[in-house]
Amino acid sequence: MREEKNNRKYAGQVVDIPRSNYRLSFIDRLKKMTDEEGDPFLNIFSNRSIYLISLFSYEKKQSLVANLPLRDMPLLKKRTDCAQEAIFRAVNYQAAFCQAAGDGAAGSIPAAFTPLKMGNLAGKTPGDLLLEAQQEGKAAEMAATLERQADFLRGKLERYPKNQAQIDAIEEALGYFDLGCLEEYKPKGETAGLGEAQAGGKPIVIYNPPTKHQKVQNTAGKHACYSVSITCSPAKNYPYRLEIMNCYAPLGHGRNGMLPILMDQAEEIRKESIDLTEGEWLYIMDCLDENRKEAKALWYGELRNQDEKNRWNGNGG
Repeated sequence: MREEKNNRKYAGQVVDIPRSNYRLSFIDRLKKMTDEEGDPFLNIFSNRSIYLISLFSYEKKQSLVANLPLRDMPLLKKRTDCAQEAIFRAVNYQAAFCQAAGDGAAGSIPAAFTPLKMGNLAGKTPGDLLLEAQQEGKAAEMAATLERQADFLRGKLERYPKNQAQIDAIEEALGYFDLGCLEEYKPKGETAGLGEAQAGGKPIVIYNPPTKHQKVQNTAGKHACYSVSITCSPAKNYPYRLEIMNCYAPLGHGRNGMLPILMDQAEEIRKESIDLTEGEWLYIMDCLDENRKEAKALWYGELRNQDEKNRWNGNGG
């Protein structure tokens, strides 16, 4: 009975990703082409076809929403393919480094200069963080931050034994730093380049369209607006991040009838983000693609028949 109730309550839901503090959903809002649309019937889908993204926060008891237009799906899929290549490279670089270290190979990267995989420091090495902080006169603050990160990882060690490698990296970096020889252990040349590739660099932008407005207005006459961004940090355990922003903002008057959003006057700005594993994001993409294919197959026959009636038959009809 519970499943039946949920299916009634969440009708149209294509994907559901639960977390202890968040729940991410993608909801089918696909519409078939009509005469009113003005586009060819064989496009099958109306330009108003979207997937509604909902990110619910249990703590704040609020849901942030954004639209994912169906026409943006090809771009999303293509950029996801590129991100997957970067993840594959990062994983294989890490395996190569671990093998080199295990074999005692010359030029292998010290643990202090291997990237962290969890928290706000993910994708960066504890050695580089300490050296950069030293140049800025903030070494003590960074050392304290790394110690807190190590404590956090120790607390989850029983459940995630692979955390030990990151704990070792932090402890080694702090130890070398205290001895004043951390700079000497920093990889040079080709090995350093491989380390940077492993770290994954800056997040890969997969989807980041301009902020959009809707017809809904608040009591002050400002329009409901939203933005959605999807990025990938290949070195992280949860590489994909989806972030949604909702707010109310007035609209300006631009050229050619455009209505620019005046974000400097926005209010009730709310932001939430959720990090996803590689498997979770690929599952989302697969479900959305399969849902699109099934909807297209369902409507194609009807719209094909309507299109056939409008075709010139060569006999003056």
